[in-house]
Amino acid sequence: MLHCIHRFLRDPRRRGRRRPDVALLDPLEPRLYFAVDLLPDLTPWVSQTRSYLLNPSIDQNAQPGQTLLRFTTATANIGAEAMQLRADPKEPDGSQNLYQQIFVDENDDGQKDSLREVPIDQAKVFDDHWYFRFGDYAEYNLREYISDTEAGAIVSQNHKDSFCLVDSTSFNPLPNDVPNVGVPIAPRTHLQCGPVQGISRGWADIYSRGLENQYVNVSGVPNGIYHLEIIIDPENKLIEADETNNIRMRPVSVSVPGARIQGNVWTDVDGDGAIESIAGESPLPGQTIFVDTNGNGAVDGVEPRAVTDAAGNYWLSGLAAGTHEVKILAPTAMTRTVPATTSHSVTVAAGETVTDIDFAVTGTPRVTDVFVSGSEWYLDALNHLASEGLGDAGYRVPTGAAQSDGLPWDGVDRISARFNVPVSAGASDLTIGTVLNGAPNVTNFVYDADTRTATWTLDGPLGTDHVTLNVSDAILDTSGQALDGEWNNGASAISGNGAAGGALALAIRTAVGDADQDGMVTVHDIGPLRSAFGEEIDDANYSVLSDFNMDGSVTSLDIDDLAAHLGRAAPSAAPPATGQRGAAPVTVASTNRIIFPPIGDPATGSFDFRLDTGDGPVALLNYSVRIDLSGTNAGADVGLTGGGPALNAPATTIQSQGGVLTDAGNIDLLPTQYFHGTVNVEQPVIPVTDGAGLMRVDYVVNPGAAFGLYTFDVVSNAANDTVLIADDQNTVIPHAAAPATLIVTVEGDLDGNFVVGTDDLQAVLGHFTQTVPAGDFSMGDGTGDGLVGTDDLQMVLANFTTDVTPAARAAASMAAWHGWTGASSDEKSAPDAPWLAADSGVPPA
Repeated sequence: MLHCIHRFLRDPRRRGRRRPDVALLDPLEPRLYFAVDLLPDLTPWVSQTRSYLLNPSIDQNAQPGQTLLRFTTATANIGAEAMQLRADPKEPDGSQNLYQQIFVDENDDGQKDSLREVPIDQAKVFDDHWYFRFGDYAEYNLREYISDTEAGAIVSQNHKDSFCLVDSTSFNPLPNDVPNVGVPIAPRTHLQCGPVQGISRGWADIYSRGLENQYVNVSGVPNGIYHLEIIIDPENKLIEADETNNIRMRPVSVSVPGARIQGNVWTDVDGDGAIESIAGESPLPGQTIFVDTNGNGAVDGVEPRAVTDAAGNYWLSGLAAGTHEVKILAPTAMTRTVPATTSHSVTVAAGETVTDIDFAVTGTPRVTDVFVSGSEWYLDALNHLASEGLGDAGYRVPTGAAQSDGLPWDGVDRISARFNVPVSAGASDLTIGTVLNGAPNVTNFVYDADTRTATWTLDGPLGTDHVTLNVSDAILDTSGQALDGEWNNGASAISGNGAAGGALALAIRTAVGDADQDGMVTVHDIGPLRSAFGEEIDDANYSVLSDFNMDGSVTSLDIDDLAAHLGRAAPSAAPPATGQRGAAPVTVASTNRIIFPPIGDPATGSFDFRLDTGDGPVALLNYSVRIDLSGTNAGADVGLTGGGPALNAPATTIQSQGGVLTDAGNIDLLPTQYFHGTVNVEQPVIPVTDGAGLMRVDYVVNPGAAFGLYTFDVVSNAANDTVLIADDQNTVIPHAAAPATLIVTVEGDLDGNFVVGTDDLQAVLGHFTQTVPAGDFSMGDGTGDGLVGTDDLQMVLANFTTDVTPAARAAASMAAWHGWTGASSDEKSAPDAPWLAADSGVPPA
């Protein structure tokens, strides 16, 4: 036997670090190995400077009539490994089993080798969330103060369920913080919600004071000094290395401000509970506010009452100490939005003045905000949008002219609409209209009553497109009024015209990789991506507009997103003036070619499009080239098939070969258009020498192709066409453009004038029996074998005096044609043939 194995029975929830269920003795190295649990160690983190547990605040607004002592808590993991939880999928009855995943060191080297799972609980399931909650995660107690280190009875208590355990911040205690120990900081692993959550070693999860249940209720509690206590895992469900450090307690002061009630009434058009500079939102004079002492909802007897003044203010004075139900007589056909319940329940002490007991009313149900998001977007990225004021339910679609800004993110498969009043809505109340792509369908619907927000999940993400979001007026408010949804794109800030009924149709433009939000994915978007590359959310140069996959960092994955969509544009995008074409010292050009219609199989070939500088290299950071094919039956007889790096003297190669050209280019508009460009994010500028090839376009000529001239134009009209970028500031280098031409003509027409005549015969006889560059028509090699012989002579004689008439457009273009290099289907390095427009017999245009 190579190993002696001993197994022992043990309690699977044993708190000890060593696991003696497996012991290994290696005869080659006399050492006993034990499997070791690398356990987490959760402990409350107390910090005066960071306001963790300390510096609480009084909140008398969140729950009318209640006074809350709010505070922020942080739970640090100072153990050997992550505290990690996993939840099973939901059972048919809606329950969800919860497990703690414990990492195991199998050979006592301090490194995790495996993990085991211990069932600990059933998760708390909430239908309006896509993640689980761990019940009774923490207990908060306000206790009587005896001394700084001794507490008495519990005065108030609250329990906290976990929301979504994540690595919020690294554990780096300040000198007076508790605990104050050094802990190695593991890589940040837990970044978002999901079936697996946790807190990595050396990280802490923070719950800020404004969140649900981050308080103890101090209503009726006398002012004074108390102890505020936090207990992590009060029911001891989690397996930890140390259970003795789960409780922290610190003295705090409770000081509730010290009967008059006053407030304001206004028309709340958007239903958000705040008066703003929105048309129609204004103070509401002449409204009756009263204390409903008998609870019948009417003003009667000697019940205290007041009428709002011209500024919407009211005062209820001479009130006795106690709790009062303050209500408004809402105007006809108006819905109250503040408070959320039928009344304000206000508790006052003798002589106390309570302010901001406000009321707001609104009319028809309206859409106030529209958001886009993705089911795969990271929680950190979503939180960043909220912290930057860009939307708390995803990215808020801006209003006004900015509504048409391109949305640059991948994976947009959730649409949310927020309403000014509570409504009833369903999955069928949203439909999607698209221009380029198929319209996605709704697969899931959730309505958040607290925020009055409806969220529809689609069966696939929105691609680059002009998208119309249609919200049905079958949506009703609680009084049965239909949605007031009319929307004027580019002008509306809130839906509706003041009358119930009317669907919403709001347009957005999605363009994955559109960092500058102009509705097109171009080389201009690479500059912002370069500036943010390598940055994470907390870094100064991070930009959410360059984090295309919304994972909280700008990486090579975002480069891939941009490269995959380069050259695309959302429909109706007005091409911005880029100044890229005109008189310039550089020219984007190619060669010209003659070809005979193939017999049998199609003929294929390619053109390199080079940069002619005339006097040395030009430094380019990025560039793109768009080629448009025109001519008789273009796209059918002759068509584009794709492209890639130039065959001769390429300026750069494709990304998979170490270059910066995208691997495939954009083939959306084949067979008449092809686009290719670079995505240079990490490398310095590209020194492009005179004559270097920017890219290659491939073509096919089909049997029986019509005679004529086919033009390969360099398109330079818009930012997603041909553009030369010099630097990180997106400086555009002006350029001229020279098209390539392909002449399809009769066999034997070696000079491309659509007539087989003496010039063609002379080209053969003048080089008869000579070896010439293969396919050089100017030297008589019509058969393309590199030898001018009887077969070339026979080709000319067989069609001598044949005269074909190309299409009128091709003939008119002949005078502008400057020659060709070779006639075979690939690029040649031979000099241009000595052909002039005057030799063609075509009269000047």
